[in-house]
Amino acid sequence: MVLKISNFLRVLTTNALILLFSFILIQNANSKTSLNFLKFKSAEMPVGLIISLSFIVGSSLGSTILILSKDDKILLK
Repeated sequence: MVLKISNFLRVLTTNALILLFSFILIQNANSKTSLNFLKFKSAEMPVGLIISLSFIVGSSLGSTILILSKDDKILLK
């Protein structure tokens, strides 16, 4: 259980750092676009922010599912 928590905190910290760096680097981005989902249209955001947020969400969900689905015996090997 402790190993699962430490793995989860490591993933959370890594994703938070990636998000922080992406906010710092995207400040001067001029290319903006909006997303269309069904009939809704989002606000205009920089393309790099959309890409980095989708990467962080996918990484967080994938890592969390992987950490929670594994047995403790497998993690110790």
